[in-house]
Amino acid sequence: MIYKKPVTGDSSVGNKSNIRGTISFDKVQFTYPQKQNQPVMTNLSFKALPGQTIALVGPSGTGKSTIISLLESFYDVCGGSLKIDGKDIRSFSLDYLRTQMALVDQEPRLFGFGSIKDNICFGLTQNVSDGEIQQALTLIKYLIYF
Repeated sequence: MIYKKPVTGDSSVGNKSNIRGTISFDKVQFTYPQKQNQPVMTNLSFKALPGQTIALVGPSGTGKSTIISLLESFYDVCGGSLKIDGKDIRSFSLDYLRTQMALVDQEPRLFGFGSIKDNICFGLTQNVSDGEIQQALTLIKYLIYF
């Protein structure tokens, strides 16, 4: 997992206004820090509205996962702007921003620390009981076969 140190030094500091979900990429440019001479995105622009379904398609290496990493604020854009509800994504509290979104990846992954329970509870802001975890897992089992 990539650890991004918040600009403020405190991931809880920043905008915590209600997020409706309009996502705007406006002429976004991005280059990974370790590959400064290989731009991944140049002038990418699109808008996704709340409740809208969009598909990121293309061959390997075209930036689909990078778009998600930018939305999750693992990286900052190098140029252009990335906004949520008209506000620069960098203005949001990193902790708050990440509690407002969820990602279901096509390939499930476990973090290399702790137990399965630790992985299930990763990102939660409150403690949950073993019973609540079991109840959620039971529900998921039934949803998978629905």
